[in-house]
Amino acid sequence: MTIVSSILKTSLATGVAAVVALGLFGGLAIGSTSAEAADSCQWGTCGPHVDLRGMGPRVKCNGVGNTNPDNTMSVEAPDIRAVSVYRLGYAGGPMNVQWVAYHATLLRYNGTSFVKAPYAEQPWVSWSASSANDNSGYPSLAHDYWELHQNQWTLSTSGGRTFFTNLPVGAYRVSIEYYWFADPEDGLGAGYDVLPSELNDYVGMTSLYSDVHPGYCDYGNDPGGHPTWTFGG
Repeated sequence: MTIVSSILKTSLATGVAAVVALGLFGGLAIGSTSAEAADSCQWGTCGPHVDLRGMGPRVKCNGVGNTNPDNTMSVEAPDIRAVSVYRLGYAGGPMNVQWVAYHATLLRYNGTSFVKAPYAEQPWVSWSASSANDNSGYPSLAHDYWELHQNQWTLSTSGGRTFFTNLPVGAYRVSIEYYWFADPEDGLGAGYDVLPSELNDYVGMTSLYSDVHPGYCDYGNDPGGHPTWTFGG
């Protein structure tokens, strides 16, 4: 499977243009804490994109492994599903495969609210997702993740994760934008959403079975001046 032949059912150029356009107007909701219902859609047609608890993606408050710098946030690729499509004459239920993408933006607490942090813009990450109905008989996809750099899709080397490293002392959240590429063959338009940043699953790296810690990641220094991290919420 190559990105040129498979990133969209229309064309790669269309997909690039769509995501570039999101950079112009999709970020208006960054940092929003509106109480929209989970799995809502700010515009267009969106598939499911929260887990059974109504939460967004997992954000690890201190990186992955011991090779990353201190004060690192790691964002896992969200569980974004394709929009289900009912096909006449198919008894297994709704099924679909659709290209989706997410974009993570770092937010920092300024004493009043969480606002966009002065951190380098991170790339959109895209992959081919299946529909939410796992009992439809439609096979699950073993997918590659792709990152958008300077209007070119390149294979992700981080398994679809987004990293924010070497963060200064402070409290942080991550705002996640979700995008569903249009699928003209199935009559689907594009879709876009942003969940409130506090709905992400902020967890630690020290527990194999970490609990949910809604809120934020808080980085500080111990009495000896060494970096520390805790959960907020």
